[in-house]
Amino acid sequence: MKKIILIVMGILALTGCGGGSDDSLSTQPSVDQPPSKIYAIDTFSGEFNMLSMLVYSALYVNDKEYKIDSKKNIYVKYGQKIVFKTEALRNIATVDGISTTLSPSLENFQYLIGENAEFDGENLQYSVSNYVGMKPLHLSWTYKRIDIAGKPIQSDLNNPMHTIKRSPNAEIFATMMGVGYPAPNNLFPEGAVCWQKQSAQNSQEYIEFYPPNIMRHVSENSEIIKTGQWGNVNWTTFKADLNEPDRANVQLIIDGKIYWGFYHPLNEIFTNNVEQMRCDYMNEQAFRAVMYTFDELHKYMLEEGDGSFDWEQFYLIDNDLNASLP
Repeated sequence: MKKIILIVMGILALTGCGGGSDDSLSTQPSVDQPPSKIYAIDTFSGEFNMLSMLVYSALYVNDKEYKIDSKKNIYVKYGQKIVFKTEALRNIATVDGISTTLSPSLENFQYLIGENAEFDGENLQYSVSNYVGMKPLHLSWTYKRIDIAGKPIQSDLNNPMHTIKRSPNAEIFATMMGVGYPAPNNLFPEGAVCWQKQSAQNSQEYIEFYPPNIMRHVSENSEIIKTGQWGNVNWTTFKADLNEPDRANVQLIIDGKIYWGFYHPLNEIFTNNVEQMRCDYMNEQAFRAVMYTFDELHKYMLEEGDGSFDWEQFYLIDNDLNASLP
């Protein structure tokens, strides 16, 4: 039982750069200036069959730091190795091109995801770095800046704790290990800011898809909404799962191999309930507050165990996945 708990704790503790001990992060600028860095969190909860054929309640939490350099390149840096849906594992298909090459990988889990990037505090835009086509794929998003100081941390619908609660076993383990935001740490601190996605404007319609076997997707028996063919790529759009919108609903067949992803039109509007808060990006103060409880969990694991976890066994969920990871 202790071994199983340590395994789940290892999966939970993917918070290498999200802690309060990194003094190298820059101080946030005034509200009149865009931040030099913004942050987000990738989370996943669900059942995965391991090599041992036992089923563990897998909870994945990986922090992300975005930065635009002086050459307008945008990079994303992860706290740990990536194994689930995120920009660095994203491939692109459009009507005039397809790319199955992953984003360029740098050291320390850092990846180049775009060029010609700009973020002015309300609009983020860049050209996708790993897309090859007749013309560049330029993506642009509009965000609403929200002052969240003093608001409950878990009022953010993107908070990892909401992911934990989707899996009864994950919630049990989290409770056993004291994961949560007890008072007075339940509120965002002074200066905390987040950005909520409002709309997107794309230079081409496109499908983002991912290496085989890392995407949770809808059933192939779901209602078919649309089919199409772009070059040698056949794709089918199934009805989305409203209860689990993170499940991919577009199936692509490329050289006889099946991939799953999401379709994006030229213009997208994201419906947000004005009474609900969803932080797609955060500034440093907000990010540190969210990751606080996972930092404590990571320290606990290092104190109680030997600090090791056999990630190679975890990555070998499927040989195709292992081969496709950067």
